[in-house]
Amino acid sequence: MSEPRTKPPTARRRAAYAVAFAALCAALVMVVAMPIAGASKAKVIGHTKHTPKASCPNIKDTSHCNVIGRVTGFMTAADGRKHPFRVPSDGKLVAWAVDLGKPVNKHKGQKLGQR
Repeated sequence: MSEPRTKPPTARRRAAYAVAFAALCAALVMVVAMPIAGASKAKVIGHTKHTPKASCPNIKDTSHCNVIGRVTGFMTAADGRKHPFRVPSDGKLVAWAVDLGKPVNKHKGQKLGQR
């Protein structure tokens, strides 16, 4: 008794395999690209229309430049807006930044309250 021989794939079967492989590749690209697209829409919290820039207004007269070194809370109101640091929706924290002033050399290393 001879065993039946398997026939080589026909052109129609090859085309079906090619379409299935292309669909699998497209699905894989979509799965990888979705988190990247969502991450491009960063939200900045705590910023208002009148938030000042973080630097001394007049480098020649540094008496108006203040520094707060230790903070143990967060703002609950800013520029008439309540809870400026409340995150509006679910998500993931992927980066954060702090804007700092530009102290001159004589102010670097001083403790809070020193002049």
